[in-house]
Amino acid sequence: AASQHRLLFVTIGQPRFGDERFRAWVDAEVEDLRALGRCVTARFVHEHDGVPLVPPERFGYRHVGDLCVLTKAGDLLVRPRHLENGSAERVGEYLEDHNPLFYLNLVASALLPQPDGLASP
Repeated sequence: AASQHRLLFVTIGQPRFGDERFRAWVDAEVEDLRALGRCVTARFVHEHDGVPLVPPERFGYRHVGDLCVLTKAGDLLVRPRHLENGSAERVGEYLEDHNPLFYLNLVASALLPQPDGLASP
């Protein structure tokens, strides 16, 4: 019998970890599960986090999952048209923006209603 379970595949600030062949395989598996209503994917990235920028694409590494960008303004951009960009010159700032607590605050700001008069982080 087929499983009744659903898969929620979420990454937060993850570096690139597979090549194009791996990404194509994962995408195909996910699409099969999506067609059955069994899978949702999200790849959350803070707009200034440097960890998702490594290893460089020029070495063949790729991301897996649907891009969701969290902004400092508290917005959640689902499947934006722009690609991640950044420079190794600002690696210290990028690593600071990779802090899990920073991500938690951004997700809460983007997904939870804010009481009147309170600013987003």
